[in-house]
Amino acid sequence: MPQDYRFVILSDTHVGDRARRLDPALLKAITGLQPQFILHSGDACRKSTIAELEKIAPVRNVQGNRDWFQGYHPPMELQFEVNDVKIAIAHGHISMRQYLLDKARLFLTLRIPGYQFFRDRIARLYPQADIIIYGHTHVAADEVVGGQRLISVGAGYPNRLNHFQLEYGLLTVAADGSIAYKHFSVSPTKG
Repeated sequence: MPQDYRFVILSDTHVGDRARRLDPALLKAITGLQPQFILHSGDACRKSTIAELEKIAPVRNVQGNRDWFQGYHPPMELQFEVNDVKIAIAHGHISMRQYLLDKARLFLTLRIPGYQFFRDRIARLYPQADIIIYGHTHVAADEVVGGQRLISVGAGYPNRLNHFQLEYGLLTVAADGSIAYKHFSVSPTKG
């Protein structure tokens, strides 16, 4: 029997390389949403980050470029279907080979690609998906492009791109297949 599903979306929490821990304000906020699942679209950086999130709800996560550098290797992508809605999750760097090519291009051209570059590239990889959840850019975006909904929640650690807030989202896929998404941010814990 179909039912509504509530997914908290996180990305780029960077625990261990850019943040010391998951911020208590973020944990409190996502706990309050009472998700059935948490979807993390890469750069968790440590398996202990996922274990901490598992205390709130089961977590499905993918590998980001920083996960690879930190020696944490979850799957590169996840694809599943909920209430006839096809969902794909990937970080956005595509592969470590592609990531290194992107860095070489940056070094040679001194041009930083905008988030649209990564959004469009990941959309081409999952043409069958109704929703694509991605990270890597640290830029929050919720767009419909070519009939697909592409969601980047931003970053779960404070940085200049998110105005030093903690970003997360709530995706609801209703029993009838309708989709609702809401983006949130919360101020980090002081101290």
